[in-house]
Amino acid sequence: MYVLGIDGGGTKTIGVIVSSNGEVKGMATVGSTNMNSVGLNVVESEIKKLISELKKHNLEAFNQISIIFAGMSGAGNAENKRKLELILERIIGKDTSFFVDHDAITALYTGTYGKEGMVHISGTGSIAYGMNRAGKRERVGGWGYLLGDHGSGFAVGQEAFMSLFDRYDQGQNQTILDTFILQHFSVKEPPEMVPIIYGESDSRRLIASIVPFIFKAADEGDRNAQNILSHHATAIAENIYCLTQKLFSEAETQIPVVLTGGLFSREDWLVPTIKAYLESKNMKANLIIPTLPPVIGSVIGGYKMHEIEINQDIIQRLEIFFINGSS
Repeated sequence: MYVLGIDGGGTKTIGVIVSSNGEVKGMATVGSTNMNSVGLNVVESEIKKLISELKKHNLEAFNQISIIFAGMSGAGNAENKRKLELILERIIGKDTSFFVDHDAITALYTGTYGKEGMVHISGTGSIAYGMNRAGKRERVGGWGYLLGDHGSGFAVGQEAFMSLFDRYDQGQNQTILDTFILQHFSVKEPPEMVPIIYGESDSRRLIASIVPFIFKAADEGDRNAQNILSHHATAIAENIYCLTQKLFSEAETQIPVVLTGGLFSREDWLVPTIKAYLESKNMKANLIIPTLPPVIGSVIGGYKMHEIEINQDIIQRLEIFFINGSS
């Protein structure tokens, strides 16, 4: 028996075929399937490509898939979820069981292995999402860059750009971070970046792309960079605490909180602040940085639907494949 897990994101979509004991039998990657960004026609085209690639890789395993679990960007409401399910039904047919869920749930499962808890995703955008033991789900944040996306790569990058332009307006000296940003864009003065930023088709991603330079400047002692990271780490912690109030009782201890997304590639600059804030609120959280990619959260979702016990042997096989690069 095989499970096909799909992680449908705003940048790329990954599908992986895994056996019931955790052996990876096939994997493929295609483009974005976030229906809010690329539209339904593109989503359907990319899913068709994904299925085609998986069949080419291992037709025998593909023909033995008993369930498909897809964690998809844009599947956060019932209408979008149904549209995505219809796409899968047209491509896969009705003989194979499939299920579409919010990609935040599959991100959660990479750290809790299918159990309840919370996840804070801090990529280009951000969201806090959780599920308690009773199956109740809630969210905090994730309203997009126009409405508030604290704790996201975009928001961190935006604050760095804004502080750079403020210093330029006030005639202040450049910081280490300012120098890194100007060098990255191969310009000498901040005004030269304006046409670059506004001329970019995806300015949101461009702004988020400077995050590594913020970490680098913080490492080199730039107080402004350090303050930006501290500010957004606190915002992340506030989201987590707010979500806790919606989902969990004060009596519950060691609530799993999965921290995932590109911003946590440097957990050393974020996790201590998050931990300190939560402790100040007497919240006992178990902060988890997952070792497995989001697509495995979809596989775990498929396992749960088949009531397959997710034991340490399964997790270890998956870690060997994805961490050590075995195939």
